[in-house]
Amino acid sequence: MDGERIDIGWDRPVSMQEIARISGRLLDREIRVRTIPAGVINAASTVVGSFSPMVRDMGAMMRWFQTGRYVADPARQREVFGKVPTAEEAIAEFIRGLGHRIVG
Repeated sequence: MDGERIDIGWDRPVSMQEIARISGRLLDREIRVRTIPAGVINAASTVVGSFSPMVRDMGAMMRWFQTGRYVADPARQREVFGKVPTAEEAIAEFIRGLGHRIVG
């Protein structure tokens, strides 16, 4: 339907730590996650965002994600496109698309 919003996602919400764990298992190596403190992102988006709309928008998006209120609902995705992939399936496909061989 025109104008319909369809959330595209995985079978469940996953953290960056979990994505690193799954990816590491698939690649058979440790992957560490490094985070930039929210205050640094907010300050940078405020300063740089005053002359770069893209940076301002990215800062707003990051603040929204930090609220924890956004979780995709893949119900309509399932109706339109079929089976919703598991996080493991989607991450494996992404890794393959980058040209890496899955070992785990």
